[in-house]
Amino acid sequence: MSTNRTGVGRRLLLFPPWFLSREVRRQIEALLPYHYHKRFRFYFDRYGCVRCDRKGVRYGCSGLCVGCVSTVTLRLSQGDEKVEALYRASRARAVNFLKRRDTAREMLADLRGSV
Repeated sequence: MSTNRTGVGRRLLLFPPWFLSREVRRQIEALLPYHYHKRFRFYFDRYGCVRCDRKGVRYGCSGLCVGCVSTVTLRLSQGDEKVEALYRASRARAVNFLKRRDTAREMLADLRGSV
């Protein structure tokens, strides 16, 4: 992954692939060494929650406390709903466009070769 001057690419390497299906995520995680996810736990034990910086709270996963895992999970699911709605709308537009294209081809089929 390339990085720009702000190091955005480098920061993205910190977090697991949250935006994938469960099956794809499992396949990726099977390729990772055992200690990969332990670094999140080490970070949490040493510095606290990645999101809220609180210490002395219960560990959730991915360097987040239980409360922040709930918050992030809820936000991601709400975002997924919006992305899905946008995808459905754009797909419907594409399907309608293709239907119009096919209809035009059918209507003009008898003119093919007469030009």
